[in-house]
Amino acid sequence: MLLVDTAGSGLATFAGYARERGIRCVGSCSTTDDMLFECERLRPNIVVVDLGVMGSLNPLTAIQRLRRTHVETMVIATAPPSESQQLMEAMTMGAADFVMKPYRRRTIIECLERLLG
Repeated sequence: MLLVDTAGSGLATFAGYARERGIRCVGSCSTTDDMLFECERLRPNIVVVDLGVMGSLNPLTAIQRLRRTHVETMVIATAPPSESQQLMEAMTMGAADFVMKPYRRRTIIECLERLLG
């Protein structure tokens, strides 16, 4: 799993809950440019993207590009409830699921179980 977020504490929380399910975090970054680079380099099966990250591409465009080049990679979009419209847009751009902030253990584990079976 690759984590893409500007808030380090959020990354640690998500990674900790994922680790409980046996999912290993292979890296983290804080821009959409780094996300695309790290996906090419690390080939993660899951990418968790905070829709507040920036780079030369907005997060929605970056998700769309990632899904075109790495169809096997599942994307989980995250954002606060005030950005629920953007979360729905992320789903249309190719995100497999979403998790609203603040992160809650049960919500993250249920999301991962839906994706991984």
